[in-house]
Amino acid sequence: MPQEKRKKTDADDVEDEEQDKNSEELKLKKDSGGNYWAELSDPKEKRGGKTQKRITVNKFKGNVNIHLREYYEKDGDFLPGKAGIALSKEQWKLAISLAEQVKEAVQALEKE
Repeated sequence: MPQEKRKKTDADDVEDEEQDKNSEELKLKKDSGGNYWAELSDPKEKRGGKTQKRITVNKFKGNVNIHLREYYEKDGDFLPGKAGIALSKEQWKLAISLAEQVKEAVQALEKE
């Protein structure tokens, strides 16, 4: 079934500006295990504060990996869930090389 198309509104523009501001303030943190991470969750999307979407950079078996993963809360700690993907450094470089094209595609689809 095709998705219903909607026109972009002024509220969408305000939300985009807020997202741009939040992304400028986003900084990686380092945890006690030496992994770097940042929360990507939109506060409006959190389910009772029990899940987070994160980007994590870690080293496993000598290889650096970049994870985009959902974390869940258990006993006050956030643990990695099954939902997510791990990218090698090479895959990450390819993905970010497409960033501008992805941004343009998003904008084109939002105008439809």
